[in-house]
Amino acid sequence: MIRPLFDRKIQFEEITHYYNPYMNESELCSIHGWTLNKNVKNQKVIDSVIFSIELDLLELRLRELWNVVDRFLVLETDRTFSGKPKPLILKTHLETRFAWARSKLSVKYVINKLRVLKNGESPFVNEITMRKEMDRFVRSEAIDGDLIIVSDVDEIPRANTIHLLKICSDYPLPLHLQLKTYFYSFEFFFSYTDSWRANVQRFDKNKFQYSHGKQSNIILADSGWHCTFCFRELKDFRFKMTSYSHNDRLMGRTNLLNNEEIQRRICSGDDVYDMYPEVYSFKELVQKFGRIPKTTSLIDLPRGLLQNRNRMKYLLPGNCRRPDYIILK
Repeated sequence: MIRPLFDRKIQFEEITHYYNPYMNESELCSIHGWTLNKNVKNQKVIDSVIFSIELDLLELRLRELWNVVDRFLVLETDRTFSGKPKPLILKTHLETRFAWARSKLSVKYVINKLRVLKNGESPFVNEITMRKEMDRFVRSEAIDGDLIIVSDVDEIPRANTIHLLKICSDYPLPLHLQLKTYFYSFEFFFSYTDSWRANVQRFDKNKFQYSHGKQSNIILADSGWHCTFCFRELKDFRFKMTSYSHNDRLMGRTNLLNNEEIQRRICSGDDVYDMYPEVYSFKELVQKFGRIPKTTSLIDLPRGLLQNRNRMKYLLPGNCRRPDYIILK
């Protein structure tokens, strides 16, 4: 719904983003007003994410960024942000599903650090703890000058974007990445401009802070994809709806956790929390009110999705019904 008058939409100075596979590196930097990085061979890029249950999105992230990232840092914990116990899902798949990525993948498990929340206590207490743990993890792996990607698992930067930042210099840092927002799959495109939290920083041991908040006033347009609530099974929707930092959006409406209701919403494009969109003006409300429209344009997808389309078909149009949905006769 429309936010209060004192609340303002976060504003950025937007950098136009160019890409053409037929342009050489010097031209790509020059068209952005930047110069070619003379030290590109020594420029290290580290990707850092906090993992919960998003196995497919983590795989797509790794495959998309594999050729431009030197080290992937992944943090997993034994509790949700809401304080509920959870299994170490990634740990059980690390030596099987992700064996191919072990040469670049570093995983750390945070055990007995998150706690059961007191009555009325915000899940952000545990989220802050995890971000502090990731801050320490990055500091243990990075050296001054490294580029650090700070984002959630479902906020996937485009490989071409990270390559551009690796080969060029003289651009402003920290730099936010504007990501196209999708809900439930890449069939429901929501917005070009709502996802801004992903950012790239140059590591400085005296200044670095692993933060998902605003780091600067500069954002690079069209830099990747944010696929929110893009889960394979209905049970994963229920898990997120009851465990992450905004679980208060349920407001006691347990009917929203029913398989039938979740399945209906992710096929129709309705909000899983049955809430109005969060907007800052009546114009935005008109634009975003109601169901998310379906798109038939999928020429821009994370690397690896079409190659694995049979295994991840639920992320593509026409495949909204989840495998654990059972029609009750």
